[in-house]
Amino acid sequence: ILQNVPNHDANYRRVLQKAAYGYAMQQMQNGDYTSADQLLSTSTEQAEDPQYLAAANFWKGDIAYRNQRFQEAINYSQAYLSKPDAANRAAYISSPATPQHAYLNMGYAAMKLEDFAAAQDYFAKAQKTGNNYSSAIAGTAVLREADAAFMRKQYGQAIALYDKVIAANGTDVDYARFQKAILLGLQDKDNDKINLLQSLINRTPASAYADDARYEIAVTQIDNNKYQQAITMLQPLITPPASQKFAAKAWIKTGFAYQQLDADDKAIDAYRHVVTDYPSSEERSAALEALKSLYIENNQPAAYAQMLQDNNLPAADANSLDSTFYAAGEAQFASAKYDKAVQSFEQYLKTYPNGAFAVKAHYYKAESHAQLKDYKSAINEYNAVLAASWSEYSENSARRAAALALQTGDFATALRDFQLFRNTAMTQENLQIAYSGMLQSSFGLKDYPTAALYADTLQSVATGNEALTTEATFYKAQSLMLQNNVDVALPLYQQLASAKNSAVAAESRYHIAEILLQQNKLKDAENAAGQNIQQSAGNDYWIVKSYILLSDILVKEKDYFNAKATLQSIVKNTKNAELKAEATKKLEALKALEKKQSKLSEE
Repeated sequence: ILQNVPNHDANYRRVLQKAAYGYAMQQMQNGDYTSADQLLSTSTEQAEDPQYLAAANFWKGDIAYRNQRFQEAINYSQAYLSKPDAANRAAYISSPATPQHAYLNMGYAAMKLEDFAAAQDYFAKAQKTGNNYSSAIAGTAVLREADAAFMRKQYGQAIALYDKVIAANGTDVDYARFQKAILLGLQDKDNDKINLLQSLINRTPASAYADDARYEIAVTQIDNNKYQQAITMLQPLITPPASQKFAAKAWIKTGFAYQQLDADDKAIDAYRHVVTDYPSSEERSAALEALKSLYIENNQPAAYAQMLQDNNLPAADANSLDSTFYAAGEAQFASAKYDKAVQSFEQYLKTYPNGAFAVKAHYYKAESHAQLKDYKSAINEYNAVLAASWSEYSENSARRAAALALQTGDFATALRDFQLFRNTAMTQENLQIAYSGMLQSSFGLKDYPTAALYADTLQSVATGNEALTTEATFYKAQSLMLQNNVDVALPLYQQLASAKNSAVAAESRYHIAEILLQQNKLKDAENAAGQNIQQSAGNDYWIVKSYILLSDILVKEKDYFNAKATLQSIVKNTKNAELKAEATKKLEALKALEKKQSKLSEE
């Protein structure tokens, strides 16, 4: 509408700049980043208000990073930072839009571009104090600066930075210890490396990096020809109920160690575990090669052929063709030719249903279907990955399948896959994603008591994440209200009434008025509805819903004249078909009530 106004003076441009920015924020909340990016471009083209221009450039950088346009992410962030005063004031418009946050995003983008020197510089700048300083962002920036220094082979500098993270003793302390240990190994300080890794194994409660540490110690022992010690160290990684993450790797290292000790029978047994128990692992091909060599060396070619047959493996001379078929699909995927990738992976899986790359083919076929928005087929392929033994693709397949099922309204499947994802989640971020998905899926299934419980869990794992905390509180309030537990829901909605997410705040304020009406607190309900109408600019749906609620309150107060006028105005002016129908129905009911009251008066 604004773009059709003929007079494009400075005031017009200022209004259009702010309006486009506001609608862009709504589109981002809805997950429509393409529309948000276009609206932000419209906002930046006006450039009347420096603060809004800075905030728009900040979010364009954020969207560019999400869409893997990493150089653009850096460029937009630099545009945001180019006017320091405006950049510092942009946080008043959008709290995340701070110079510190921009430098952090630029650091991540530079890492993706493998410009590690630039990344290190950006992460260093993200630690500096100033307006809107966040210690959480600074802590993350120290860790990522260490990673960038590591990639630059600045090992001493990286160790000093990891030591800062370790001294802070935050949530990433064990990751920092693990990384430092790897660096000590690169500096030929194997004893120091092993001691630090051993501290992760011995820690109580168990460290998330305990298995990583155990595996790395064993690799170091093998490098130092301490084969029996390595076998002992690897044993917990291959003994149930050990995590599946390192099992295939641990078995193949165990096989290698036994080979070096001339214990061929034990080496063969170890390699066979990789082939039989972990057919989708990256290590399977190496295990097959090792087995082939061992069987030939031990004059057992028939045993090798029988092993291939027992495990439904293609004949030895077909391995190169297997790889060729798979590589064709992978090349199409890498070129973003997703329709052709689907065809290639389909052909591979028909030809080699139990091939060495079968799980990878299912995974990348799923990714191709998702890119083509064929979500049902994508979910089926992800489930094929999950039906196989655990692999490096299992965790992400569970997350992707669950997210797509949730997106398409298949809440039962989404709940199952989010629960599976939770069971394999290795990071705090993935745990948060899992519990958020389980919450939304349970709510979609109308299992409100369970949804409320997941909301509590999400709050406990989302410490410091305001958006997730708001989400958890909102779904818990909704779940309680739908169970008619309005007295407990009311304070939660009141807590959300000033949330930064304007859509959540508007809906919460509406429910406050709705509950007050249910409690027959008519004046309080009327005031709450009126307040929501005034405070919900940009959330037209909840404004109109509040007017409809206001008409209900007026009817309860027997103010039929104003109630009817309110409903007539909604029917005449709203463009929302659902709300127009609701207002029309209430208007007809009110007219019937008035008619009935009139007849009673005449009698």
